[in-house]
Formats: sequence, structure tokens, C-alpha cells
Amino acid sequence: MDRGNHDLNTDVHGKLVMLKDFDQIDRGDIIYYKTIEQNQISRVIGLKDETIEIIDGQVYIDNKPLNTFYGVATSFGLTKDNYFKKMDKENYNKERMKDFFNTSMKPVLAEEGTVFVLVDTWWR
Repeated sequence: MDRGNHDLNTDVHGKLVMLKDFDQIDRGDIIYYKTIEQNQISRVIGLKDETIEIIDGQVYIDNKPLNTFYGVATSFGLTKDNYFKKMDKENYNKERMKDFFNTSMKPVLAEEGTVFVLVDTWWR
């Protein structure tokens, strides 16, 4: 998903397997789907009847923080503090990245028959 190594294709876990038939979708699952514009790969964040919100780069599900690596804003696999410590200060737009790490989104309800997904660079 993002540029960190999250075990989708490693020597330890092998290659990503895609299934067309499945019984249910769970939080954290990675799904592949087509839109009018392009094909997408995303991670399932919110499930039916859950309210999803992003406050200052942290995903919340029903007002509780989603405490997992995909529940917080990252870039190049790094969280906000680590990103600003490691990046070359002259080769990026620091203000834009501050805005990214402080991304907020109003609450959204995942209604019947839907799930809420985020792509690897969910600030887009």
C-alpha cells in the first residue's frame, strides 16, 4: 500500500494472492476494484454501519482511534515525527507535508452494502 514494507510481497510471506470469490470483507483487507477512471487497490478501513472520520492525520472509527499502521497518516512508510526527522529538508515542500500529516475529513457513514477504503496515499 504505502512505500513501507507491509508484507504484501516478501521473502517471508510470499506473493500477494487475489481472490474473486469470498464470503466477507474485513477491516484491513486489501481490495482491487475498477472505477471509471482507473483500477485501484485500497485497504478496507470502515465496515457497514460504522462512522469513519480523520482528525489531524488519525483515522477514527465510531469516535475511537484506529490503532494500526494504516490508521495514521504516513509517507514513505514513516509517521509524521519520523518523516520530518529523516527527510532532506531541501528536497520537499515542508508546508504541504505538514498539511498532509494533519489531514482531516468530516465523518462518513459506511451504509448497507458499502465499505470505506483508503488508498496507499490516502491524503490524495
